[in-house]
Parts: sequence; structure tokens; C-alpha cells
Amino acid sequence: MSVPEFTNRQRATAWSFVLGLIGVIAFGVTMAIHAAHADGYIVSCDFMIGVTCFAGPMGNPYVRDVPQPTTDAAKEEQRRRDMIWVHECAPELVRDRYGVMRYQYNDPGCAFGSHP
Repeated sequence: MSVPEFTNRQRATAWSFVLGLIGVIAFGVTMAIHAAHADGYIVSCDFMIGVTCFAGPMGNPYVRDVPQPTTDAAKEEQRRRDMIWVHECAPELVRDRYGVMRYQYNDPGCAFGSHP
């Protein structure tokens, strides 16, 4: 069985097709990333093995958004619970041995809001 030989024109056509396909894929990925940024998302892509992209909302990943009460009764209940927490936990700013100001509480559970 003989191996077919390609002419220079056929080789050039194949390379043009491959490069064009790579260009179309790169354009699509670029537009998807741009659209995600425009919608307020941060995009992280990994091109080491393949194209793997992750999009998540922009902002600090270490800050949790806590839903706030909407009704007057819920706001009053939240205010009452906050006052009880401040009275029982007595948050106090204290400088640690490195000079960083940190909160100290009366009870260990107060740091994470698990105290009633």
C-alpha cells in the first residue's frame, strides 16, 4: 500500500484550513471572555491541556453576602438579636502581639455568630 503524496497546493490548503479553524476557536473564546467581563463576571481560563474557562461573579471571594431582612418585623427582630449579641458577647478591639487590632469576645462562639 502506498502513501499518498500531497502537492504543495494541497498542503497549503490544509494548513490554511487548520490555521483558520484555530483562529475561529480563538475568536469565539475571546468573545465569550469579553461578554462575561461585560456582564460583571471574572473569568479564569486554563490553556495548558485544553481550553477550560470558569466564570464567577466579580468581588471579594472571602466576603459572604448575607441577606438582609425586608419587612419591618424582621428588621426589628434582627435589631433585637443584634443588641442581645452585643450585650452578651461584649466585642472589644484588642491589639495582638503583632500589632494587629482584633476583636475579642466573652464567649468562644461569638466570633462566628453562633451565640444566641
